[in-house]
Amino acid sequence: MTALAAYALECEGAGFVVHSEMDPNAPTRNRTCRSSSRQELMSRAGSRYAPSSPCEGLGWIEEGEGRAVFIGKPCDVAAAQEARVRNRKLDEKLGLVLTFFCAGTPSEQGTFDLISSLGVDPEEVTELHYRGAGWPGRFQVSTDRASPAASMSYRESWGSLTGYRSLRCHLCVDGLGRMADISCGDGWHMYGEAESTGRDGAENTGWSLLLVNTERGREVVKGAIEAGYLSVAPSNADSVFDAQPLLERRRVVFGRLLALRALLIPVPKYKGFSLLRGFWHLSFEAKLRSVVGTMWRAVKRGWWRRRTLPGAKCE
Repeated sequence: MTALAAYALECEGAGFVVHSEMDPNAPTRNRTCRSSSRQELMSRAGSRYAPSSPCEGLGWIEEGEGRAVFIGKPCDVAAAQEARVRNRKLDEKLGLVLTFFCAGTPSEQGTFDLISSLGVDPEEVTELHYRGAGWPGRFQVSTDRASPAASMSYRESWGSLTGYRSLRCHLCVDGLGRMADISCGDGWHMYGEAESTGRDGAENTGWSLLLVNTERGREVVKGAIEAGYLSVAPSNADSVFDAQPLLERRRVVFGRLLALRALLIPVPKYKGFSLLRGFWHLSFEAKLRSVVGTMWRAVKRGWWRRRTLPGAKCE
């Protein structure tokens, strides 16, 4: 995504890129930012497994000069695409929409607990990277008092963070980001091969999958390849299934929605995702687990109780 955004800035005349970065004043958090150069993009690049809100930057795009690039989670992209339908000026300024494969966003508490497990006080953190220094990289935390940075493997850190995802993330059907012009994600099917082909201990730069969803996305990818911003090889649907289990996760969503409806709990509505057909392909045991398991969690956690957020006004 960084390469595609840089291409849009340097070759297509995009004014800036709206995306998320580590908040330098609170490294455990994210903030929405604008990048107008390759240097800014590179300094802010990296996975951020914590809440972010890039849609708050849509106003910058609407009021900015020229067309801009938007990068967000699939749910952010869905919101941005809906907003452009309702706002002609935003639609004209939104030049390229990029997203990444998403398996859910852990809460900030997940990051706090992960940092604490390394023996570090979250209040003392000066820099935090969820990945980096190779592929898939390591979770690294820096403080003014500790050198080198405390760290753990990506698999350990993500394995811990998955337990902090919200209910809404477990009901998501678009982990592959099909509403974006282009979506990108780890090519995990190449992980074993990549591990065995490193040279002289050099960092493994890894593989990414690239899914083109629109004609606009196709134009950008073609231009980025011709200009040398991307180096690509052909792939196919089987590679996506092998590399990313997100489509398999979608199949259980129908059962979860069914369980919540049975308890009169409000649920989102989805159009065009063939949820029933996907659910039908699951084994009987998997179907039963998705329905009964969701009902058990809903009752145990009190999801059926109506809540009012602090400070909210109900009319």
